[in-house]
Amino acid sequence: MQVEIAERRRSEAHLGCLAQLSRVLVSSLDYEKMLTSILALALPVLGDIGILDVLDQTGSRRRLTRAHEDPGAEKLLVCSKWLGSQIDEERPPALATPALRPVIDDAWCQSAAAGPEERALVDRLALCSMLSVPLSYNGHGLGRLTVFYGRSGRHHDQRDLDLAQEIASRAALSLDNARLYRERAEALRLLADAGRRKDEFLAMLGHELRNPLAPILTSVQLMDLRGDSQTARERGVIRRQVAHLTRMVDDLLDVARINLGKIALRMEQSEIAIVVARAIEIVSPLISQRAQQLSIDVPVTGLTLQCDVQRLAQVFANLLTNAAKYTDRQGCLTLTAGREGDQLVIAVADTGCGIPRDMLTRIFDIFVQADRPRDSVPGGLGLGLALVRTLTELHGGTVSAKSAGAGQGSTFTVRLPASLRTSAAAEELGRSPSRIGGTGKRRVLLVDDNQDAVDMLAESLKLMGYSVMVAYNGPEALLRAAGTPPDVALLDLGLPEMDGYALAARLREQSSGRALRLIALTGYGQESDRQLSRQAGFQAHVIKPASVDVILQAIGGD
Repeated sequence: MQVEIAERRRSEAHLGCLAQLSRVLVSSLDYEKMLTSILALALPVLGDIGILDVLDQTGSRRRLTRAHEDPGAEKLLVCSKWLGSQIDEERPPALATPALRPVIDDAWCQSAAAGPEERALVDRLALCSMLSVPLSYNGHGLGRLTVFYGRSGRHHDQRDLDLAQEIASRAALSLDNARLYRERAEALRLLADAGRRKDEFLAMLGHELRNPLAPILTSVQLMDLRGDSQTARERGVIRRQVAHLTRMVDDLLDVARINLGKIALRMEQSEIAIVVARAIEIVSPLISQRAQQLSIDVPVTGLTLQCDVQRLAQVFANLLTNAAKYTDRQGCLTLTAGREGDQLVIAVADTGCGIPRDMLTRIFDIFVQADRPRDSVPGGLGLGLALVRTLTELHGGTVSAKSAGAGQGSTFTVRLPASLRTSAAAEELGRSPSRIGGTGKRRVLLVDDNQDAVDMLAESLKLMGYSVMVAYNGPEALLRAAGTPPDVALLDLGLPEMDGYALAARLREQSSGRALRLIALTGYGQESDRQLSRQAGFQAHVIKPASVDVILQAIGGD
């Protein structure tokens, strides 16, 4: 009877050990916690002393020890190089061997203790039975669990071996999962770091590319204002190429921001006609240049939606630009909009070269471009349609492409959730930005270390009637402002010696309460950059390269 009771208790202890081990292993992916839990639960059901040898991610060997009744034995096990070498290299062999077999050996402890120091250790720990099982998963050795009976005088049997193997099997699976989790977490961290570095690089690239574009554009606008008829054709070429480069830079930065989740939509109630009007304003110079006919069938009111007007206008501008590029000169483009149930359906169609069937499923992927007609405008980076898809999806919509094949034209269809409310904002359709001329009384201070850019802008503003002061750094700007206080200051934020933020603060102090309008003129255009300039007291944030109209609007406060 006593034997039956003892066996039942032993079975219950074994089952309890496995149940508790399972709870611990599934509740956490903490590698260190798992290691300590395996030893803690294996003792006391499998021995008085336990050793867990594992291979970490680098392949280095680690040893954990635990003693059930004699904590002092742990220090001896940790310090014993002899015991470690015997376990790892003799009876059982190296812990990384996948085909390692489990071992029960009562005679090992005495036979392995060849010298007096080793015998003293065996006697001190009273080792009388050893059981060792490998931890392996999917053919890979992860470590070994070795347990000893000492002062309790017990000896291991087959039931102990079965329990040890079950513990080792569950532990190996969980340790491998924890390893994979750590590797995945490290990979994600490295990926996030790479993404952050890429974002910083693209932001700097955009800034550096915009800087030389600004004086080029301003110089062309200055020549326009002077009415030099002999260079009209050349100015047109320069203007178009600068606009082309600017669009490519903007698309590149937009893709980077979207991929990193840094695009925040500014949602508002709007008529789709307003969005389309802004898109047409953007793309009309290209359509006119190619002598193409654009037909529009969009109701002025009745097609209302919640959207970011600027970003959604970018969607349709990109679609119209794509249609113009892939359509021959004097070809036809159409843009239609209507309602289907609870959706607004906007279609952009062209009579161009069409889309091959094998391209229809890939046309919205980044950097993918179809072959263009011979007389088409220079291509971009293959980012426009990728931005169309992403911005449309951010609005809760979809976009699709359809073409009957080569030479049959193509149709891009955008579907967006319609709003139940109507809008009275259609009156905005007839508006165009008003040109703001100088009064001759407003004094403008321009500060930029790019001398070509600031000199050309100064000449343009003087022709518009403004009184303009120019400085190429912060200290020079403060001297000029002290002599003749400006009404408006356009400051490059990346100035040497004293950056634009510090210069703005000094100018405000120097103005002694006089009204001073501060405008940031910079190549940095992310929302975080705009927020920083607002916090620094700038009333406007203008991105380089900026047209004279944009500068005038910023000066006028529009």
